[in-house]
Formats: sequence, structure tokens, C-alpha cells
Amino acid sequence: QVVYLDLIDKKTHHWRTVSSTQIVVPGYTAHFRIDPWDSLNIVDYRVRYKLRNRKGALKDYYYTGTFLNDPVDKEEIVIAAFTGNSNSAGMGKDLFDFRNRIWFPHADLTGYVNKHKPDLLIYTGDNVYEGRPTPPDFSSPSNTSLDYLYKWYMFYWAHGILTRNIPAIVIPDDHDVY
Repeated sequence: QVVYLDLIDKKTHHWRTVSSTQIVVPGYTAHFRIDPWDSLNIVDYRVRYKLRNRKGALKDYYYTGTFLNDPVDKEEIVIAAFTGNSNSAGMGKDLFDFRNRIWFPHADLTGYVNKHKPDLLIYTGDNVYEGRPTPPDFSSPSNTSLDYLYKWYMFYWAHGILTRNIPAIVIPDDHDVY
């Protein structure tokens, strides 16, 4: 699967492909490098990829955001730090109490952080938990991988409002690697 990185051309206001790469499996990540990079300008970006829709036709999908400029002119930079982000308080032995135990998608947390306009996000680990919100699926290597990715997708879904426009450092810890 090829993934493309497009930037908006400030003069023409058209998208321009600046890099492409293959999705790395099993992590399902796409790594781009642009050298040299002009870190003084704000640039809109989109990650473009094709997937088959329900009818089997290939369709373009996009993930959009903004690359901010380096805050070199600021006297102070604002950093938001996170650790131990969980989507729920866990399943426990009883039926799951969605009203009181689920925290996903963290709209209150990400909304409060966004109001502070951080220049950098730092996630210091335990960004996902193997047993939350569902027990890990160890029934097969394939199912374990999909279960793990599902929990990471929830993390990015919840924090995407921040990470799509603010540089982020994401460090894994023990729970993040099952």
C-alpha cells in the first residue's frame, strides 16, 4: 500500500505531492522524510491513501492537518505532557458500566489542552492498556495484532484533535507493547 504526503502550494493553492512511501507492516505506519524542510512556515498537509470501498472500488482517503512553524521567536514555549492515558477504568468482574467507567474519547481532556495552544505534546508511555477497554485477544497472532492496533487507533482517535496540528513525541512503555 502506497501512502502520499501532499502539501498545499501557497502560490497556486493546489495540493502537491512531496513524498510517498509504503506502509510498514506489522506496525501499519508510513514514514516520510522531506529534506530540506523549511521549519519557519506554517504548511497545510494531507496524507493520502487508497482503500477499497464496500463496492470494491478504490477510493482516495485523506488525513489532513497543519505543520506549524518552529516557535523560535517565542520567549516561552508551552508543552503538554501526558502519561497513563486509558480509555476506561477497565472491565472488572461485573458487567461493564459504560456511564461511569468509559473515558473515551477524552473530549474534555483534549479540549482543555487545546485551549492552552501547546507548541509540543509529549506522551511518556502507557498510552494504551492491553486490558482496556476490552481484554486482550490472544487467540491467534493475527487477532493479537489487530486487537493491539484497535487500542492504538482509539488512542489516535481520541488525541488526533491535538496530534494532527501539534508536533508530538510518543514514547512507548510496558503496556504499549503488550
